[in-house]
Amino acid sequence: MIKIKSISKSFVNKKSVVKVLDDINLEVDSGDIYGILGLSGAGKTTLLRIISGLEKPDVGEVIIDGININDIIGKNLRNFKKNIGVVFQGINLLMQKNVYDNIAFPLEIDKASKDVVDSRVKELCNLVGIMDKIDLYPAQLSGGQCQRVAIARALACNPKVLLLDEVTSALDPFTTKQVLNLLKEINTRLNVTIIIITHNIKVAKSICNHIAVVEGGKIIEKGTIEEVASNPQSDFCKILFAGDE
Repeated sequence: MIKIKSISKSFVNKKSVVKVLDDINLEVDSGDIYGILGLSGAGKTTLLRIISGLEKPDVGEVIIDGININDIIGKNLRNFKKNIGVVFQGINLLMQKNVYDNIAFPLEIDKASKDVVDSRVKELCNLVGIMDKIDLYPAQLSGGQCQRVAIARALACNPKVLLLDEVTSALDPFTTKQVLNLLKEINTRLNVTIIIITHNIKVAKSICNHIAVVEGGKIIEKGTIEEVASNPQSDFCKILFAGDE
């Protein structure tokens, strides 16, 4: 269970203070696929960074399995972050490393033995369907294949939670469907809780069980995907979902 309680976050630019998140409250059940839906600049990526522990909120709490991650420091925080896998929009693969070494990287940082690294990397390559690409470098892969490598790397340390930021935004419709099907399989087989950040309504409808719609740093609607899509309450969501019909 993930509880996001009264999260607010502001950033200071040269002339003013910009409030990016304003009193965000969410609950994500273990094993769920939860979508955070909104337009660019709505605050979605900042929320993901806070959930992952990469960013501190100004106020509020992120509680994962009963632990407030804001209270964890030092080595304990590094250990806890193994429970959270993240795939950012830019993917950020290491271009000088091949597929094997990209996936192995977090395990090597964790000082896993060579046998453990080798077994886990090959297991994940089979899971995401890139075993035949294991010796190739990112520049030799398609966009969808790079996403599969990034997802495998995020799963390397057996996280309980997988956070995904616009993972299909640069992919064609066919590859998008393949990646979303892979995520569904991962969710089912590994019982990993998935939170996916997206601006794409079709992506949200195809994979998410629940969604929260963010506008201007606030959650304006949340519920099951069926509830929100079929009976939007806010003017923003009425326009948003009407455009998908």
